[in-house]
This record gives sequence, C-alpha cells and structure tokens, in this order.
Amino acid sequence: MNAFIAWTPLHIINILNTVINYYPDSDNSLFIYDEFDGAHEIFEKLNRSQIFGNIYLIDHQQTGNTIEKIGSLLFNKQKFIFQDKPFDHIFIQGENYFAKLLYGEAKKKNKDVHLHYIEDGLGAYVGSPILRIDNKGNRFIRKMNRHSIFRADITSYYVYEPNLILCKMDGNYFQLPKLVDSNPAISIIRNVFDAKDSGSERINSRILFFDQPFLKDGYSIDEFSIVDALKKIVFPETITVKYHPRSPKDKYSGVNVLKTGLPWEIYCLNSQLEDVVLLSIATTASFTPYLMFGIKLPVVMLSAYYLSVLPKNKENERTLMMLKNTVAFTDYYMQQTEVKVYQPLSMAELSELLLGIPSETD
Repeated sequence: MNAFIAWTPLHIINILNTVINYYPDSDNSLFIYDEFDGAHEIFEKLNRSQIFGNIYLIDHQQTGNTIEKIGSLLFNKQKFIFQDKPFDHIFIQGENYFAKLLYGEAKKKNKDVHLHYIEDGLGAYVGSPILRIDNKGNRFIRKMNRHSIFRADITSYYVYEPNLILCKMDGNYFQLPKLVDSNPAISIIRNVFDAKDSGSERINSRILFFDQPFLKDGYSIDEFSIVDALKKIVFPETITVKYHPRSPKDKYSGVNVLKTGLPWEIYCLNSQLEDVVLLSIATTASFTPYLMFGIKLPVVMLSAYYLSVLPKNKENERTLMMLKNTVAFTDYYMQQTEVKVYQPLSMAELSELLLGIPSETD
C-alpha cells in the first residue's frame, strides 16, 4: 500500500504525475492536508475520479495545541483516520506535521515501511535537507521516538531533472515526465484544476515577481523592501505579483496582482508567457516553466544580491545557507540549460537589467 501526502496544489500535481506514470496499478491512498485554498474542491474532484483507492481530507485546524501535537509525535498517534492494513511506502514532499504522524504510525506497524520523496521545489536540487534535524524540537522527537520520520532514510526521489541535482543523496532517482500533451497525467491534472483551454490565461505586465513569505518563515529577508524598491526602479504598472499560497492577498499595495485560481504550474501550461521576465529572490517557481514544461523564459534571481548584503552572523546562518544553495544551483542550471538567468549584485544592476532585458518579440 502506498500513501501520498499533499499540502499545496503543486504537491497534488506532482503526486498525480508520479501515480499515473509509476504506480497506476498500485493500492494508492492520498491524504490532503487542507491548509491551502481550494483543498476541499480538489478533494471532491479526486474523490470522484477514483484514481486513489482511498482519499482523505485532513483538517489542519484539528491538530490540537502544542502539547497535544508533541504528544502525538512522541507516541505515534493520529486521530484523523483508522488504517487497519499498514502502509508499505509513504511519499512526502518535505516536512509536514501530518506526514510525521503518518510515518511514525506506519513505522510502528510495519518496520519495513519505505520513505520516498517527490519534488516540491529546489530543495532536492540544491542539497537542502528534506527533513530538518537542525532544530531542537525535531532533534528531541528523533531522540525520544524510535519510529520517528527523523530517523528514516529516503529510499527514492522523483524529480523532473535528475541531471540538475548538485549533490545526490543515497537512494534511487526517477525522472518525472514533463507535463506535455503526450503525458497521460495531463488530462487528469487539467480536469482537477479546471484548466482545459490552452492559452486562456495571460500576464499583462512585463515583470512577474514571485512573493515568498520569508519573514513569516523566519528567514532574514524582508520581501516588502524589495517590492518597494521595484516600484522605484520601474513603473508599478509593469509589475505583477504572484502571491505565495500562504500569503494574504493584500500583502502589497500599488502593484498588479496575478488574479487566477490556478496554481502557477497550471498557469504556465495554459498561458502565453513569451514577453514575461520572471523575478524572484529564491523561488523554484522561476525555474518551473523549464523544469516541468520545457518553456524557456528570462529569469532574474536576487539570491546573489542578498547573499552579498546580509550580515554574516549566526542569526542569518539558515538564510545564508539557503541563498548559497540557490546561487550554486542557478550557476549549475545555466551551465546545463540554455535558459538565461540574470543575477544582479546591486539595486543599480537590477535597475539596468529590468530596463534592458529584451522582449522575445523585439
């Protein structure tokens, strides 16, 4: 039995791609952790599709208080489903509370359960730990619970471009097929996300900026300041912001907002993007058009800039490591692909780039 766990739209897309192409005849269960917009609607559609033997919607607001959460992790208890037959394989896309609960319970019932990873961002490419044991809480759980996911080895990795991985971990690597018309998962993904008309979406601004909740996630990067700087560099009407799924939709003022109910990955599949410059600090979304669809767009990454201006101290250690990994991947990405990626080291250089990058139609 296989268990797949999703807590973002991207997770749903990549799980479907994995299941349809690698496990179409297996006994597959899907757990949707409902902390993203549209989770309930996606649950209903997938439930009707009968792609999965069982599908569960996990209410993230019912996980309990801090003490209850820690107790559940220590004693491998989860109150959301009753699973009589133990899972043999669990597929994760990063660290998630319910994933930790499900794995611990499965390991307690089946000592031979295998853990697998499905791509959910740059983490696997740049060598970032998929399961973090660099904080006290996770180290404590690992020490006290012999069934903890933090003691597990990942058996296999499902990613779009295995050749772009800078530092491969122990385990087998499988290539996810591009999301093109010949991929049997495409029609299912389109149906789940109501994305059936190619070219129906359009970005009307020259620059698409990808928001990331750095401050909320504890990184030493103020995403508000870069948006303010952008509005001084170029006309605000030339900037459209693509909000992160966990960001409030009124986070910034004075800029256009990409108004679509589609995940970015589906938006790429259905849009005309030729004249758009993708701008971000350190998001996978900038690389998505090529990694998942083979679409080549100019990319501006600000990881190198922030790496040069942030103080080198212990408080910034986690942020600096993330930035270093992103810069290293970006350099390698440019060597291995024909995609043009710009990495300005100053606001003046960024200004020059944004005003000078040629349009595909120029």
